[in-house]
Amino acid sequence: MLPGKLCIGILEEDNPLKSYFRLKPLLVENDGRYEPVACEEIYPEEGCIRIVPDKNESSYFKARMRRMGRYCVLDLREHAGENDKIRPNKNYKGDETERNAHIVYSDVVREPARDMIFEIAEFDGEGAWEGAAPGTPRVLRSDSLETWAYTVPAEEGDCARIAPDGQRLDAGELQTFEIAGFPGERLHFAIRLPGAMESVIEPPAPRGENARAEKPAQKAEEKPAPREEEKSAPKAEEKPASEKPWISHDLPKPPRIDPRMSPLQKTLAAQSGLNPKRNRSLQEIIEEKWRHSRVDQLGYPIPANAMGKPVENPVERAVEALRQAWDNPAIHTQLLDELSGMGDFYAALDQRGKQVADRAIQQELEELEADRLKALDALDRLRREKAALRESFKEEIRREEAEALADAIAQREAVQAECAQYRAEAESAQQVVAEARDAYASLNDGRFEEKLREFALTSRAAELLRKEEAPVPVPASAGVAPTREEWIERIQRAFALEGLELNQLQAANLLICASLGESLLFSGPAASDKCMTAHALATALGAPAAQRYVEFPGESPDVRAPKAEELLRPSELPAVALIRDANRTPGADVCRGLCGAAENLLVISAISDGGTGFPVSAEALERGFMIRLEPVSADAPWRPCDAAAAEFPPVRMQALRNAFLKDVAELPPALERRLQKIRAELAVHGVRLSRRTLDMMWHYCGAMLAACRISAGEALDLAFAQKALPCILAEAPVACLAELKTMLSGMAHSLALLNSPLPIQI
Repeated sequence: MLPGKLCIGILEEDNPLKSYFRLKPLLVENDGRYEPVACEEIYPEEGCIRIVPDKNESSYFKARMRRMGRYCVLDLREHAGENDKIRPNKNYKGDETERNAHIVYSDVVREPARDMIFEIAEFDGEGAWEGAAPGTPRVLRSDSLETWAYTVPAEEGDCARIAPDGQRLDAGELQTFEIAGFPGERLHFAIRLPGAMESVIEPPAPRGENARAEKPAQKAEEKPAPREEEKSAPKAEEKPASEKPWISHDLPKPPRIDPRMSPLQKTLAAQSGLNPKRNRSLQEIIEEKWRHSRVDQLGYPIPANAMGKPVENPVERAVEALRQAWDNPAIHTQLLDELSGMGDFYAALDQRGKQVADRAIQQELEELEADRLKALDALDRLRREKAALRESFKEEIRREEAEALADAIAQREAVQAECAQYRAEAESAQQVVAEARDAYASLNDGRFEEKLREFALTSRAAELLRKEEAPVPVPASAGVAPTREEWIERIQRAFALEGLELNQLQAANLLICASLGESLLFSGPAASDKCMTAHALATALGAPAAQRYVEFPGESPDVRAPKAEELLRPSELPAVALIRDANRTPGADVCRGLCGAAENLLVISAISDGGTGFPVSAEALERGFMIRLEPVSADAPWRPCDAAAAEFPPVRMQALRNAFLKDVAELPPALERRLQKIRAELAVHGVRLSRRTLDMMWHYCGAMLAACRISAGEALDLAFAQKALPCILAEAPVACLAELKTMLSGMAHSLALLNSPLPIQI
């Protein structure tokens, strides 16, 4: 599909540490237009191809790839073979080390022309640019064909800007594409048609070491300007006699090799003249070897133009004769007269002397230039070594200072940990002393006898739980299963009979909390109608009609009464036990051991705030939901209501759970992420929510989203404020409590609970 075609693709440096680059073909030229190409079917692993440096540009491959930008041109028009430039990758393993199954050589990956590709973006006309830099130096506005130039910020912190360059494009010369790039990337750009441009490829420019190596070589090959005498001399005499004109294959003088070249460049520069292996393919060398082996075989006929006598050099013959004549001193004068009589002999001799002198001078100048370049190279090398040595010294100093600082920090942390341990031991000792003093005081003020009586009552409740009795009969009316809306309407009517107002959200909140937990804690100041709220909830459940509703005083609950034993009998009907002023006694169990004593038993404890009640333990708060009640406003209308005869038929507790917990709504991903973030922030301070708390919050949010028109954030806020936050306030360290306001940002109910006077010991 790609060989023999002109393709447009995108570049990516997928491994900057190893200078790995890859490209993904996007478009292919066909009949003067570009068409999208589906390379995922041909080249696996996201349709990308690994770029490997060609042998002629290995020194500046990385710089050229990074200079090219996002878009590139893959020119395969002169390479139509399947494995000519694109070949299978032998290093492909399908893992993170190498993810590309094919390779392409970098000599066919070229930079597109400046006026070829324009990214399309949306921006205002003021020139401010926000976001990542575009992949092309010039961009198009999405609502016009006017081109804008992108300017890189001059300093860090400056805003990048774009400005119109005064050029408008012809829509008939453009093709617009909006296609997928690399994974998670969407490209929107316009490209000029091949026929609308003179060239779609920028000419390559030498870079790196190759560009620096070309200058000395060119300087060495420059010839000095000819002098006036040489210009006036005839052309036939310009050629020195030592060049042996009778030989047709004269060798030119080998060029000087610049010492700054790389080893590969020096090797290529030394291959000059009649080197048979320079710029020749392997096939040509093999054929030449084969021909030589055939010629060198025994019995091969000798060519007709071959002869046994070597070629005689006329210059050598004349020089030998002149030496023989010069050996006779008597004929020196005659010999010189004969030579001087030759035409232009002395002029040729003078010219030859000047040439020898000029050659010597030129050679000396070249040697001086070479020495100067060597000195400059040595000076540059010394500067680089000096800079490297300075950086190594700085790095060593920074490393030593970092190690010293790390040791000091470690010692400081060790001392702080030791101090914290001693402080904890001191606090523990003080607590033991305080408990001992309190225990001694309880022997004198009667609290010890009160705790014994409470323990006996709690044990009596447990004994009644283990007692096997006949189950309570279920009336026929209890088989009716109200719907979610009927439950909400039922509890609203029950509260109206008590003279209380309850909206849909409050009604759903009470019913969901009752269906999830074994106990409910109603907290609030005086006159907040905690007991009336508990009685209205029990009425809505039908517990008074089934004679399974009992109220206990907070100071001395009589769990041995017959009504209390009725609550512990097994039944599918709801049973409600209300404990008034449950925290009037210090250290007492606010649920009086009734939680979990029987199935379908809901324990409601009314606890007082401020100085009228003692703190509640985190263990009691963990068993259910704590609902904060506020007193009725003095401006609200009020009138007495006769709720004595108001009774609702009992309904099975399973019907309540089925109505609210069976078909819960799916939790949004944003709610899950917020809950996970709060868990992670609490875990930093050593506070971890139990699995039971997380499960109850999860079911609460799903049931509340299905029952009311409420946002996911408000549902999580209500669940966290009524289930998790009271336990956190009771047992979290002070550092965590200081950060709670920041963690619970945007959660109104939870933040309001932080400012409320709760019966919790922090």
